[in-house]
Amino acid sequence: MTNDTYNAPIAGLTVRFMGTNYAGRTTGCTASTTTDSAGNFVFAGLPDACAGAQLVTYDPSTVVSPPGRYSGVTLSYVLTPGQVTTPGIVVHLLRVDNAETVLVAQNASADQTFTFQSIPNLKITVYAGTALTL
Repeated sequence: MTNDTYNAPIAGLTVRFMGTNYAGRTTGCTASTTTDSAGNFVFAGLPDACAGAQLVTYDPSTVVSPPGRYSGVTLSYVLTPGQVTTPGIVVHLLRVDNAETVLVAQNASADQTFTFQSIPNLKITVYAGTALTL
């Protein structure tokens, strides 16, 4: 787990099974762990409920180092009993306490337009009635 282009490791990040798969079906897998000082984590001895497709969330609310607030992410993995599963990518969590943020209203009755001082000439419009889903 890293937080920037310099690949600084994130320590204390909670990594947790959501108990569902990408189709929203309940799996019963709710194991949880935290990253070490190098940003690594391991799940060992998982129950049978953790086999197959699983959603895993990276929850930054417990980060201890480096200081700051970070975005979280939920990713889908397929686990095979008795085999090591790696993310296949370096998961980067963006620091969000040092950037501009906006609040987007769901199903707003009017268009919402956002501009950003840190990115000149960028204008984002969220049209009336837009519903954002994951």
